[in-house]
Amino acid sequence: MKIFFKTFTKKATKSGNTFPVGMVLFVGHQGAGKTISAVHYAQYLEKKYPDLKVFSNIKLTGFKDFTQLSAEEIEPTLLQDFGRRPVAYLLDEIQTLLRSKKKVLSEDTLMSIQQQRKANKTILGTLQEFLDLDISYRRQLLAQVQCRHVGNAQVEFWRDPTTLSYNADKNDYTGRVMDIWIWKRHDEIYKKYDTYEIVRQSINTTPRITPANTG
Repeated sequence: MKIFFKTFTKKATKSGNTFPVGMVLFVGHQGAGKTISAVHYAQYLEKKYPDLKVFSNIKLTGFKDFTQLSAEEIEPTLLQDFGRRPVAYLLDEIQTLLRSKKKVLSEDTLMSIQQQRKANKTILGTLQEFLDLDISYRRQLLAQVQCRHVGNAQVEFWRDPTTLSYNADKNDYTGRVMDIWIWKRHDEIYKKYDTYEIVRQSINTTPRITPANTG
């Protein structure tokens, strides 16, 4: 064993950055509340980081700085440099973007975003089946969030992606639960996104979305 004592006398400046960089996937069966959980988390981030900029492929309201993206705009916007400003990309039904004929979001782009540790970017994706996402994407996770609800109570199990393993009996991935979030669904959160647009998107294999004005 070697201990380099002199290194302990040297100054180590803390970055002071607490923004959760990486990809968070919200999963669950239809009606489990994947989108509402993702929107709730984006709202949580905005309250904690007031200068947060939010992008999404669905129309959101009530965010200070929001831009809706068409399918073709997603990849170039992900690669855009925002300096140290915190940015959240809420991509509903993310697997449709990766599997579409045009494949508007490439694996290389997604992986490069995860490696930009100096950029305060997070991707919030929703999908019904975790197995629908290729393993190369799953390896880039910050957290996997299993969504459920009991009445108006939304329950989220935040799992450690490094512990995820395939359970053949359950035909699903299981892992260590890092945290549990429980909150009540309410009118304010429902008004933040268009449920009818989400239904329309689920019917189409290739998203076709009209960009909205920034807010």
